[in-house]
Amino acid sequence: MLLKIDVDHYPKADSNELMKIENRNGLITIRGIVTPVDWDEKGNVVATAISTHTEEEYLVINDSKGKELLNLIQEAVEVSGLVKELAGTKIITVKHIINWKINKSHQLAKIKKKRY
Repeated sequence: MLLKIDVDHYPKADSNELMKIENRNGLITIRGIVTPVDWDEKGNVVATAISTHTEEEYLVINDSKGKELLNLIQEAVEVSGLVKELAGTKIITVKHIINWKINKSHQLAKIKKKRY
């Protein structure tokens, strides 16, 4: 279960809509765009990353939850998961996904509050 955190009590990022937050369970929540990072010989995307507005990249572990992001390439998402760093590369094991849409005024809006 995700915790609702009052971001007014935390330092602001350039855009608090895109900042990362750690909850009590050790899960990190980030917002960004799903980007392809690897393809098979037929050109199908087989691995993804989340790219944030601060140009941080989180490679996604390709377990059952991570594979759900293959259907959201170039979509804005909020993901929560466990993050580790290996040789300078941030890797996230995704636990929760919320799909976002960037509206005409370049603001993020949740899409039907759908959780994957």
